[in-house]
This record gives sequence, structure tokens and C-alpha cells, in this order.
Amino acid sequence: MEKKPFSERRSVNRKSVSIDVQFHVYDAAEKRPLTRKVPGLLANLSAKGACLETGQTLIDGYHLMRDDDAEGGTPLILDLPASGDGGPFTLKAKVLWYNRIPGGTQFRFRVGINFIDLSPAEKKQLENLIRTATTSAKE
Repeated sequence: MEKKPFSERRSVNRKSVSIDVQFHVYDAAEKRPLTRKVPGLLANLSAKGACLETGQTLIDGYHLMRDDDAEGGTPLILDLPASGDGGPFTLKAKVLWYNRIPGGTQFRFRVGINFIDLSPAEKKQLENLIRTATTSAKE
């Protein structure tokens, strides 16, 4: 059976955006950050996930694709900018994949993430961010 490209297997279409973020790796069991915050850029975004561009996959000795974390106990925490009526907010995400970006840009890696454990308020803030980011990208 032929495998479809990942973009065709998504349940929700992603919108092209360019949103500066900060993120760190978080220990959900201990409820504490495992790494310092590092910069990233959301290149596409949906209500379910995003493509995060980053300059590194190894942060403070912790690799984003830690292979012994199948349960998602060490998610990423993303700090997102204000959108619409709300202020800045954070979301929890699980890393699904990563690959190298060809060329010499600030961000050398693309990381596919799925948002997890979103509250109703976070879902609304995310929807507002998607709407305002895609509107400003068209202007």
C-alpha cells in the first residue's frame, strides 16, 4: 500500500504563518522546565499542530526526539504572542518528527508538533492567533 504524504494525512489543514516563539522542554511528571527557552518560528499552524523551525534539536543536553519518551511525558512548552482579545499564552506540544532545512538560515531544523492537553481557553486563543496571523499574512 502506498503511503500518502503527511500533509495529505492531516485531519486539519495548516495555514502558512510566520510567528516568532520561544520554547523549552518540560518535565510533565516533575512539573518543571528541563531546558532554557530557545527561539523558534512557527512556519505553519492549525488547531491541532504546527511546524516549528529552530536552530537546534539538542538543548541543554536534551534532544527533542528523545526516543525513550513514547508517552509524551516531556513535551515542549511554546510561548506564543498575544492574539485578538487575549494576551501572550503558552501551549503544550508533542514532537512528532524533525528534519534538516537545506541552506544556511538562522533555523536549521523543521519540527512537526501536535498540541496536547489544550483547555477551552487555550483553544480559543489558538484560533484567534491562527485567524490574525493568516489575515496579516495576506495583507
